[in-house]
Amino acid sequence: MLAYSGMVLLSVLWTVVLARRLGVARFGVYTSAMSVTSVATTLVDAGMGNYATREYASRHGTERARIMGDIFGLRVTTATFGVLLAAGFAVAAGYQLPILIGVVLATAGIVPLISAQTMWLPLINDLRLTVVSSLELLRQAIWGSLLIGLALAGFGLLPLMASLLVTNLILVVVTLRIARNLDHPRLAIRPRAWPSLIHGAAAFSLATAVGTVYAYTTQIVTSLVSNPEQTGLFSVSFRIFMATAAIPALVASSALPVLSRAAQDDRERVSYVTKRLLEVSVAAGVGIALTMVAGARYFILLLGGRAFQHATGVLEVQALAVIASFTLMPCSFSLLAQGKYRGMLWANGLGLAVTLSSTVALAGAFGAVGAAIATICGETTVATFMVGSLLRAHPDSRPSTSVVLRLLLATACATPVMFLTFIPSLVRAVAFGGLYLVLVLALRILPPEIRHTLSAIPTSVTQRLRHQ
Repeated sequence: MLAYSGMVLLSVLWTVVLARRLGVARFGVYTSAMSVTSVATTLVDAGMGNYATREYASRHGTERARIMGDIFGLRVTTATFGVLLAAGFAVAAGYQLPILIGVVLATAGIVPLISAQTMWLPLINDLRLTVVSSLELLRQAIWGSLLIGLALAGFGLLPLMASLLVTNLILVVVTLRIARNLDHPRLAIRPRAWPSLIHGAAAFSLATAVGTVYAYTTQIVTSLVSNPEQTGLFSVSFRIFMATAAIPALVASSALPVLSRAAQDDRERVSYVTKRLLEVSVAAGVGIALTMVAGARYFILLLGGRAFQHATGVLEVQALAVIASFTLMPCSFSLLAQGKYRGMLWANGLGLAVTLSSTVALAGAFGAVGAAIATICGETTVATFMVGSLLRAHPDSRPSTSVVLRLLLATACATPVMFLTFIPSLVRAVAFGGLYLVLVLALRILPPEIRHTLSAIPTSVTQRLRHQ
């Protein structure tokens, strides 16, 4: 989590610079074009990164080496099609030549990133997550430094977008040195092995790919159906939302190897871990979402400056989607570990359809605020069906009724602070967040394992100080 905090800080820094240097309209173009890159790479890689993590954890010996080499080769090969896909969309959308080239170069960055992530698999399997997080933090630091340097130097959108490819190439060089003594998968180009591999991974890959694609759909569609001003206003809110929505994915993905092993022979453990993850995630989602609503004006002015001040209302609406994002993520990774891909596919597919249709209707009519409402519609749809799929597979994963009631009580008691509009936005956000956290701890909403860990922190700190 410390590494993620560092990544968020870096993201804030380069977003501040880019938003101010590019302005509302050009920042919207940049964000939309990079969203196209994200969708293209997601579609061609089709969630194979998580599939590789799951297969690495559940296989051993020569069987592991063989299948991981084939997965590596398949991912690198299909990644090349992502470049063509992104270029085709850019042409169809009428992107200017520099933006088109930038989309192609940024999309090409998936190839070195796949290579680096494949070399991380032994680290993830051994739960050496600090090393993996540090490498990802380094990647963000390099990319952020390039973006800030290029923006301050006055470079246009093409170099800014191409910096992603440069960053990922540097990451490969660094990873090679760190992982040189590890038994990481070796690239194997064996097309004859791919049909059976694709058949086995098809449902999984499609389900996870659709789940990632719909998150970027709102930004891309808004750029097509709304004007540049509204697209730019939505972009800064979208950046905040995506950074926040990544938190539960980070936490849940760290539990994926444990869930994958337990899914083989310990159904009770899967239910217990999922239940606890879901309770913590929902509680965190409510607190973070409402804190974002309370501090929306401050966050918008911090990132974009006064040119983006009209995006305050956009963030106040879109922040509510964070509750659904935090709810669905533990369910998604639990279903993933158990191989319950059909439920994931239905949930994510419906979410994509709802997001697409509602964005076309709402963003076209109401601009950035309409796009924010569409985000809520899509995230809520996915969360509803994802929770339903999980509870059908594991009824014991249902959060405790007592915890839910106490969470509602904590939220109801803290919410009035949000309406104290006579105090500055930042103060209001801090006041709400602090009160909500106190109530969550006082009402014992967090699982006993977390409460025990938190209660042990003061003792540990005191002992260290005495030792020194």
